[in-house]
Amino acid sequence: MVDKSKGIFHHRISDRKELRKYVKGRVLDIGIKDGYFWNQNKPRNVIGIDLIYYKGFVDLIADARYLPFKDKSFDTTVITEVFEHINPKDREKVIREIERVTKEVVIISAPSRAEINMYDNEKIHPHRKNPSWLFDDESFIKLVDKFEGKKLLFYIRGMYYEGYGCVIFLKR
Repeated sequence: MVDKSKGIFHHRISDRKELRKYVKGRVLDIGIKDGYFWNQNKPRNVIGIDLIYYKGFVDLIADARYLPFKDKSFDTTVITEVFEHINPKDREKVIREIERVTKEVVIISAPSRAEINMYDNEKIHPHRKNPSWLFDDESFIKLVDKFEGKKLLFYIRGMYYEGYGCVIFLKR
């Protein structure tokens, strides 16, 4: 459960990349795309998966609902800007798979339903396709509460983005 005694969100940050300081050891990045989380420079200890191949970043085409890795294969799993593209009825399956392959730390970020997240270079953003899949405070907390472990919650607010972040230290 999220500890609400100190307020829901423990920290405010301006970019999800600030969560990199919590990364440990061998890393799985689900939905790596072009490596934004890594400043487009994927470290050697990172295995990147996505549904589409991005040269230099994606090591394996894979679906997060069916991760092709052995139990506890990674110290850290990063899944940034992915949950809003997963049908809510499939999210529980993705969470169980992440917990299965991760030993210690899970890092999540997801956009809020703020209008700022609906446009990209003045074109309509893909978030408009399923806006109900985006998050508000309550739905993000509900998502991360499905993970077992201690949680640090972040509110992310930058010039072109609003959303949420969470670092989960898994119970083992």
